[in-house]
Amino acid sequence: MNESNRGRLTFGLVLLLTGVLLFLQLDPYSRAGFGMLWPLYPVLLGFMGLFNRSGKGFSLILLLVGLFFLLRNLNVLPYIPAMYIWPSVLILVAVFAIITAMGPRRHAAAPSGGEGRYSAAFGETKEAVRDQDFKGLSASALFGSVELDLSEAGMEGDNASVDVFVLFGGAEIIVPDSWNAEVKITPIFGGVENKTAAQVREKKVIVTGTVLFGGAVIRTR
Repeated sequence: MNESNRGRLTFGLVLLLTGVLLFLQLDPYSRAGFGMLWPLYPVLLGFMGLFNRSGKGFSLILLLVGLFFLLRNLNVLPYIPAMYIWPSVLILVAVFAIITAMGPRRHAAAPSGGEGRYSAAFGETKEAVRDQDFKGLSASALFGSVELDLSEAGMEGDNASVDVFVLFGGAEIIVPDSWNAEVKITPIFGGVENKTAAQVREKKVIVTGTVLFGGAVIRTR
């Protein structure tokens, strides 16, 4: 399943879950509504995020946190006051952000012509990609922002791909004027803007991915 279809599937599953929970708010099921089953949202979003090319680490944290709260609400795990839980969650996210920041960076302009990966966690990443045989890259923004400037990049083939994952953040992709941009990002409680002009051109970049509680902009200089 490609990234675009996976994003639509995630959006559909979120709507389905919302409908089911709204139904469970009604009598005689009111005890099993949002108050008890809301952790299914982070479980679902975290699980689907594991299949993206970027943002897998944070998706795993989201999945584990959701499972913990779900099992706690269903009395499978012993009750732990929320005043102890949320600081632990913040520490877990902080450790992930620190490990990500201290890890090695990968650049899109790889000598082999492979795909690069760019990420921002609780911060900002700005990069100019000048690969003259550009094939694709992935960008993830977790409580941060990523700006990738491809305006000086070249493409030997007819098309390339960009995968975007945003969670509580933003992504901006700048493409050359000579490229078409086909945007297939699925926004969930977020927004996506394609500010490029729709014209007939030989080169095309296909932008896929998912935006959760954030925004993504694709534009030219």
